[in-house]
Amino acid sequence: MYLRSEKNNHDRGRSTLRERARKHFLKEKKEMEHELSQNRTLIERLMNDGYCFETTTRTENRYDVHFTHPKTSERRDCVFNFESNYTILEPLWLRRDRT
Repeated sequence: MYLRSEKNNHDRGRSTLRERARKHFLKEKKEMEHELSQNRTLIERLMNDGYCFETTTRTENRYDVHFTHPKTSERRDCVFNFESNYTILEPLWLRRDRT
């Protein structure tokens, strides 16, 4: 049987954990949306400047997408820390590279 004060402390601890988990989730969601927006803009800019998709390198939870310019051989990289962003934007450079 719980004493009233013990039960309140237990409930307060659970709500604190939920609150921290929610804050962590919202922070990660915000980072993911920011990365998606930044990488979409970067890829569209590179494609408009004439860069072509070269390769993709995957290391643990990170994707590095490499683009090169055919005339100047300049190389630019786009880094994805979230796999879902990579899968969302992958058709963007594959579709444009084939045309």
